[in-house]
Order: sequence, then structure tokens, then C-alpha cells
Amino acid sequence: MNNDFFNRRANHSLVKEQLTHMLTMTMLFMILGGIAVSLDLAVVQIQRIGVTDFTSKAIELTSHAMLLIDLTLFGLYTLKTSFVLVTDIFKSRQRDMLRM
Repeated sequence: MNNDFFNRRANHSLVKEQLTHMLTMTMLFMILGGIAVSLDLAVVQIQRIGVTDFTSKAIELTSHAMLLIDLTLFGLYTLKTSFVLVTDIFKSRQRDMLRM
């Protein structure tokens, strides 16, 4: 009975650790996405100043590329970490069932 308590506690700490890691990385991806959006907003201000069209288009293209890469990597990261979390949960439950 006491061993079951520690196994459950280990499972909860695994889930807690994974979810904390996912939350931290989500915030990082949000910051990078925010930088891309800020660049896009800056293009409007840069055009008002009178910077050449080539420069403003280059900055705009850079912001779009950053956002696209950020969203793609965030999606891949979320899928990978979710898969790892689910497989770890099932592995630990399977180990618990074999011990019984």
C-alpha cells in the first residue's frame, strides 16, 4: 500500500514536471511571436518616416517568416511533448500493473 502511494506520487511529479516545462516553453514561444508581431507593427511606422520600399518590405517579410517559423516550431514542440507525456504516463502505469 505504501509503495502504491510513492508510485502515484512519482507519476504526479512526472506530469507536473512535463506541464511546467510545457508552460515555460509556451511563454518563450509567445515572446518570440510577440517580437514578430512588433516588427510587423514597426513596418507601418517605418513607412511613415519615408524609408525605402525595399527596406520596409524586407522587415515585413522577416516578421512574417519569424512568425511562421515560431508557430511551426511551437506546434511541433507541443505535439512532441504531449506524445512523450502520454507515453510516459502509460509506461509508468504499465509498470505499476506488472508489479501487482
